[in-house]
Amino acid sequence: MNDEISDYEVRYSRAGEAYILRGLADEILNEFGVETAEKIFYNTGRKLGEAFASKKGTGYDPVQALEILKKHSIRGDYYTIGILGGFVGKEGETVTNIQIVNCVLQRVVGIEFTKRPMLCKVTKGYIEGVLSKLTGLDVKEEISRSEKDPFPTCYGRITFSKKTE
Repeated sequence: MNDEISDYEVRYSRAGEAYILRGLADEILNEFGVETAEKIFYNTGRKLGEAFASKKGTGYDPVQALEILKKHSIRGDYYTIGILGGFVGKEGETVTNIQIVNCVLQRVVGIEFTKRPMLCKVTKGYIEGVLSKLTGLDVKEEISRSEKDPFPTCYGRITFSKKTE
Protein backbone atom coordinates (compact mmCIF):
# COMPACT_ATOMS: atom_id res chain seq x y z
CA MET A 1 0.00 0.00 0.00
CA ASN A 2 1.41 3.39 -1.00
CA ASP A 3 0.96 5.84 1.87
CA GLU A 4 2.53 8.83 0.14
CA ILE A 5 0.27 11.79 -0.48
CA SER A 6 0.12 12.87 -4.09
CA ASP A 7 0.16 16.50 -5.23
CA TYR A 8 -3.48 16.06 -6.21
CA GLU A 9 -4.43 14.93 -2.70
CA VAL A 10 -2.56 17.85 -1.10
CA ARG A 11 -4.31 20.34 -3.39
CA TYR A 12 -7.66 18.67 -2.82
CA SER A 13 -7.20 18.74 0.95
CA ARG A 14 -6.22 22.42 0.99
CA ALA A 15 -9.09 23.30 -1.32
CA GLY A 16 -11.50 21.49 0.99
CA GLU A 17 -10.09 23.18 4.08
CA ALA A 18 -10.30 26.58 2.39
CA TYR A 19 -13.86 25.94 1.26
CA ILE A 20 -14.98 25.00 4.77
CA LEU A 21 -13.12 27.86 6.47
CA ARG A 22 -14.45 30.45 4.01
CA GLY A 23 -17.97 29.10 4.42
CA LEU A 24 -17.72 29.13 8.20
CA ALA A 25 -16.39 32.70 8.24
CA ASP A 26 -19.15 33.86 5.89
CA GLU A 27 -21.87 32.14 7.90
CA ILE A 28 -20.67 33.63 11.20
CA LEU A 29 -20.54 37.07 9.57
CA ASN A 30 -24.00 36.72 8.01
CA GLU A 31 -25.58 35.32 11.15
CA PHE A 32 -24.05 37.66 13.74
CA GLY A 33 -22.80 40.76 11.89
CA VAL A 34 -19.31 42.21 11.64
CA GLU A 35 -18.82 43.29 15.26
CA THR A 36 -19.86 39.97 16.80
CA ALA A 37 -18.04 37.94 14.11
CA GLU A 38 -14.80 39.80 14.83
CA LYS A 39 -15.30 39.19 18.56
CA ILE A 40 -15.85 35.45 17.95
CA PHE A 41 -12.68 35.18 15.85
CA TYR A 42 -10.63 37.25 18.34
CA ASN A 43 -11.85 35.27 21.37
CA THR A 44 -11.15 31.97 19.60
CA GLY A 45 -7.55 33.01 18.96
CA ARG A 46 -7.11 34.46 22.44
CA LYS A 47 -8.32 31.29 24.17
CA LEU A 48 -6.02 29.14 22.03
CA GLY A 49 -3.09 31.45 22.85
CA GLU A 50 -3.82 31.44 26.58
CA ALA A 51 -4.15 27.64 26.59
CA PHE A 52 -0.70 27.29 25.00
CA ALA A 53 0.87 29.88 27.33
CA SER A 54 -0.58 28.25 30.45
CA LYS A 55 1.69 25.26 29.74
CA LYS A 56 4.76 27.55 29.79
CA GLY A 57 4.09 29.43 33.03
CA THR A 58 4.19 33.15 33.76
CA GLY A 59 6.60 35.87 34.80
CA TYR A 60 8.49 36.21 31.53
CA ASP A 61 9.68 39.59 30.33
CA PRO A 62 8.46 40.74 26.88
CA VAL A 63 11.66 39.63 25.11
CA GLN A 64 11.50 36.14 26.60
CA ALA A 65 7.77 35.87 25.84
CA LEU A 66 8.30 36.90 22.21
CA GLU A 67 11.02 34.28 21.86
CA ILE A 68 8.70 31.57 23.24
CA LEU A 69 5.96 32.66 20.82
CA LYS A 70 8.40 32.77 17.92
CA LYS A 71 9.75 29.26 18.58
CA HIS A 72 6.30 27.77 19.18
CA SER A 73 4.72 29.31 16.10
CA ILE A 74 7.49 27.99 13.84
CA ARG A 75 7.47 24.54 15.43
CA GLY A 76 3.68 24.37 15.21
CA ASP A 77 3.73 25.62 11.60
CA TYR A 78 1.25 28.40 12.45
CA TYR A 79 3.32 31.40 11.44
CA THR A 80 6.89 32.49 11.04
CA ILE A 81 7.40 35.51 13.26
CA GLY A 82 10.37 37.80 12.80
CA ILE A 83 11.21 40.35 15.46
CA LEU A 84 12.12 43.58 13.67
CA GLY A 85 13.09 45.70 16.65
CA GLY A 86 11.63 47.48 19.60
CA PHE A 87 11.63 50.60 21.71
CA VAL A 88 10.26 52.07 24.92
CA GLY A 89 7.14 54.17 24.37
CA LYS A 90 6.13 57.51 25.90
CA GLU A 91 4.34 55.88 28.81
CA GLY A 92 7.18 53.44 29.55
CA GLU A 93 5.54 50.59 27.64
CA THR A 94 7.61 48.14 25.62
CA VAL A 95 6.82 48.25 21.89
CA THR A 96 8.04 45.62 19.43
CA ASN A 97 7.58 45.48 15.67
CA ILE A 98 7.17 42.04 14.12
CA GLN A 99 6.79 40.49 10.70
CA ILE A 100 4.37 37.59 10.26
CA VAL A 101 5.06 35.36 7.28
CA ASN A 102 3.41 32.12 6.25
CA CYS A 103 0.20 32.60 8.28
CA VAL A 104 -1.67 29.32 8.54
CA LEU A 105 -5.03 30.99 7.91
CA GLN A 106 -3.78 32.77 4.81
CA ARG A 107 -2.14 29.58 3.56
CA VAL A 108 -5.34 27.59 3.91
CA VAL A 109 -7.71 30.21 2.52
CA GLY A 110 -5.25 31.44 -0.13
CA ILE A 111 -5.53 34.64 -2.13
CA GLU A 112 -9.25 34.60 -1.33
CA PHE A 113 -8.13 35.58 2.21
CA THR A 114 -7.81 39.22 1.15
CA LYS A 115 -11.62 39.34 1.16
CA ARG A 116 -11.77 38.03 4.73
CA PRO A 117 -9.41 40.14 6.85
CA MET A 118 -11.66 39.52 9.85
CA LEU A 119 -9.88 36.16 10.13
CA CYS A 120 -6.84 38.23 11.18
CA LYS A 121 -8.68 38.63 14.49
CA VAL A 122 -7.81 34.98 15.23
CA THR A 123 -4.11 35.79 14.85
CA LYS A 124 -4.43 39.02 16.86
CA GLY A 125 -6.23 37.19 19.67
CA TYR A 126 -3.73 34.33 19.64
CA ILE A 127 -0.68 36.60 19.85
CA GLU A 128 -2.22 38.84 22.53
CA GLY A 129 -3.39 35.79 24.51
CA VAL A 130 0.01 34.08 24.49
CA LEU A 131 2.02 37.19 25.33
CA SER A 132 -0.38 38.51 27.98
CA LYS A 133 -0.49 35.17 29.79
CA LEU A 134 3.30 34.73 29.66
CA THR A 135 4.11 38.25 30.89
CA GLY A 136 1.15 39.19 33.08
CA LEU A 137 0.99 42.47 31.14
CA ASP A 138 -1.66 44.05 28.96
CA VAL A 139 -0.73 43.29 25.36
CA LYS A 140 -2.17 44.97 22.29
CA GLU A 141 -1.23 44.13 18.74
CA GLU A 142 -2.01 46.05 15.59
CA ILE A 143 -1.68 44.01 12.39
CA SER A 144 -1.38 45.36 8.88
CA ARG A 145 -1.13 43.38 5.67
CA SER A 146 1.71 44.20 3.30
CA GLU A 147 0.72 45.10 -0.23
CA LYS A 148 4.29 45.03 -1.57
CA ASP A 149 5.77 41.95 0.12
CA PRO A 150 5.00 38.44 -1.12
CA PHE A 151 1.67 36.99 -0.05
CA PRO A 152 1.14 36.17 2.77
CA THR A 153 3.14 38.76 4.74
CA CYS A 154 1.81 40.95 7.54
CA TYR A 155 3.36 43.30 10.05
CA GLY A 156 2.44 43.87 13.65
CA ARG A 157 3.21 46.33 16.41
CA ILE A 158 2.96 44.77 19.84
CA THR A 159 2.64 46.99 22.90
CA PHE A 160 3.25 45.60 26.39
CA SER A 161 1.96 47.78 29.25
CA LYS A 162 1.09 47.38 32.91
CA LYS A 163 -2.36 45.94 33.51
CA THR A 164 -5.03 48.50 34.23
CA GLU A 165 -7.55 47.57 36.86
